[in-house]
Amino acid sequence: MKDEVKKVDTEEFDMDNTFESSENNLTHGSGYTRGSLPKKGLLEILAKKAEDIKHQSIELGKIAAREAEVLGEKIDGAVDDGLDAAKKLKPKSSESKSEIIDLLERLAKLKEQGIITEKEFNAKKKDLLSKI
Repeated sequence: MKDEVKKVDTEEFDMDNTFESSENNLTHGSGYTRGSLPKKGLLEILAKKAEDIKHQSIELGKIAAREAEVLGEKIDGAVDDGLDAAKKLKPKSSESKSEIIDLLERLAKLKEQGIITEKEFNAKKKDLLSKI
């Protein structure tokens, strides 16, 4: 006696299993026949699932793009804050403290000798002390 082929709801199909082809039908095969659908119906189901997956992928892509944009803005802000902080820092002098002290002593001698004025000495002293 021939096995009866039962029509099943498409949700019962395990899409990971293989399908066997006959003249007009694709039959789900997993060791036994659970049901069959006409090729046209199965292709429509698969096309709809593919379309659903496509739309989900597009939506996920849009979400990922928005998240990346927000993250990029946060990174830009952090970089700008870092650059602003760096600009506020005084550049370190290539001269050591002992070199600056030596220069101040020499300037004091020049002032005592009358080679530079008190005003010139104070201006240069202020400049040198700001480097320490």
